[in-house]
This record gives sequence, C-alpha cells and structure tokens, in this order.
Amino acid sequence: MTLQDGDANGACGLAYYAMFYAARAALIVAGEHRAAMAKTHSGLIAAFNQRFVQTGFVTAEHGRNFALESSRRLLAAYQGDVISDEAAAEAIDHATAFIAAVREWTVRRPGGEA
Repeated sequence: MTLQDGDANGACGLAYYAMFYAARAALIVAGEHRAAMAKTHSGLIAAFNQRFVQTGFVTAEHGRNFALESSRRLLAAYQGDVISDEAAAEAIDHATAFIAAVREWTVRRPGGEA
C-alpha cells in the first residue's frame, strides 16, 4: 500500500497516520497523556496544536499540514475520492517534515537526547 505500488489513497492514509502517531508520542513525552489519548482525531490535532504549535515548538505550517492530511485521509478513506499521485507525494513530504520537527523537539527539550 504505497505510492510506488500505485495506491495514492493508501499512501496518503499512511502518511497521515505517521503524523498522528508522532503527534501522540510527542504529547506523551511532554507529559500530556490525557491529550495524547483524545477520543477523536480532531481532538488529538487540537491538543498537538495547542501544546506544540501555539507555544512555538513546531511551526504553524506543521500544524496546518497535519490538519490538511487529516482531511485528505477522510476524503480517501470515507468519501471514495481518488487522491492524485501529486497530492499523495505532498502528504509524504508533509509527514516526513512533521516527524523530523517532532524528533527535533524531542532532542531540544530539557533532558532530550539524540
């Protein structure tokens, strides 16, 4: 289920879930266990944005891209829309940058290590 296999919808979903679990892990590391276990995807996105974007730990662009990829995942998975290869490639790029930003935060935070 990858873009190379011709499954743009699947690749988009996997990119989003990589972001989702990176955000959940970051919240747990930050001690925000309750927020990390939000009952909805939008709740987790909101908690991540409040804890990391609004405080400047990650850029607003990462917050916007997290929300964008959540929307794309919904379109692909539940509304039957076909995601273009270009949009899926962009989702992968967004996920890669998002995960790198979360990793950078874990290194920079007090007590963080590479």
